[in-house]
Amino acid sequence: GNVISTWARDTSKSANMWTKHMDEQYERYSANNDRWDALQQQVAALQAQLERVDSRLQERAEATDVFSEEQRQTTSRIEGALQHLGHGLQEAGQKSEQRSTALERALAERSDAVTASVQKLIYGEEREAGSAQAVEPQLQAIQKGLQELVAFSREDVTQWQSTANKWQSAQELAASEVELAKKRAVEVQQDVDKLKEEAVGLIGRLEEVKKQVEESAHAPAGTTFGALRGVEKRGRVRLDRQSGLVEVPHALDFAAVKVGTTTVDWKDPEAAVEALRDIAELQQLFDGPVLADVRLRPGKGGKPEFWDKVAAMQADFFKEELSKNGIPELMLMAQGQQITKNMDPGIFVTLKRDIFDAAAAAALAPGAG
Repeated sequence: GNVISTWARDTSKSANMWTKHMDEQYERYSANNDRWDALQQQVAALQAQLERVDSRLQERAEATDVFSEEQRQTTSRIEGALQHLGHGLQEAGQKSEQRSTALERALAERSDAVTASVQKLIYGEEREAGSAQAVEPQLQAIQKGLQELVAFSREDVTQWQSTANKWQSAQELAASEVELAKKRAVEVQQDVDKLKEEAVGLIGRLEEVKKQVEESAHAPAGTTFGALRGVEKRGRVRLDRQSGLVEVPHALDFAAVKVGTTTVDWKDPEAAVEALRDIAELQQLFDGPVLADVRLRPGKGGKPEFWDKVAAMQADFFKEELSKNGIPELMLMAQGQQITKNMDPGIFVTLKRDIFDAAAAAALAPGAG
């Protein structure tokens, strides 16, 4: 009998040691897994930033191409305008030269005729009646030609002035386009340099995170489960480390609902506040989604549709209360239902994480307590 008692005692002691050892290994694995998840999230965030930087560089490259095309079109328009002005100047010069030549020829002919007439008058040749009057019309014709020459010259000066003004405007426009192009080129280059610096910084941070990921495999156990034990010592909640199911105390019982009313509240609001804080702290420790299943025992009277509505309202109320305690809404899922046969009423909360196995689903199955 003593041998058996000693063997049982040693076996129990060994089993306890193995259980403690397995708990420590599990805690170490869980802590490293949490750290790995956090590092993976950092890597994903840095990768997303690099993708955004790459997208911005691509946008800048496209903007540069568009700017180059606009610059080419502007240069083409300026060249077209200058070419048009050149043709206008050439045509104006040709017309002016033709007019001057024609006037010179006409004046030369008329001048020769007047000279001949004057010589005849001076030297007494052909003094027939009416010959003296022939000089005056010729002088008037010369004066008229000179007046036409002056008018044409004024027109040419006006045309040359207009052409010169257009030429100056084209030069000013070209200079403005060039300055704008230089300014935009400088801005684009500055943006590209800034994006390159950001990319280099992100790559450096990514390398640091990768190094931390490599070191996490050999990192010591974290403090997650130590903090978990601190929460459980308060006696308000307890976490099943295998399934992630949180044992919710009776402090989260809902107040009785009368048929025809739609008011939802806690039976003991002060106790509920403390329990909700503990659940929020558990979620922050494991940083995973929270699934809440609110199971309602229908009261006396009332149709099933009414109690379905009450269950849904209680689920939404519980979700809002958790959100007020710091759990992001995106991390909360809540559903309400009436209990059926072999189902227990209450609030069943599960932390959804990879470290918890499929026992979470089994805990929510009909008949789970």
